[in-house]
Amino acid sequence: MKALRELNHARFDNFYGASAIQNMIEIYLNPSNDLMFSSINESPFATTQDNIDSARDLVEELKTKGTDTSIIECQILVATK
Repeated sequence: MKALRELNHARFDNFYGASAIQNMIEIYLNPSNDLMFSSINESPFATTQDNIDSARDLVEELKTKGTDTSIIECQILVATK
């Protein structure tokens, strides 16, 4: 994905780094950009284990930058059901 490639470059920036990582996590947790809670009965919403693992790795990177990751960690728990 082009967006992930560009965000990966931006994540090492001092100003935009944390925001880029947060956006990367959102893409990994919801790659098809579905509304998770409104379409759960209509179609099987699933995030791959590779995406969840990548999101967890990025959360650990965010923690080293001093960002509060409690909400993002809850989003990962929702994605794992």
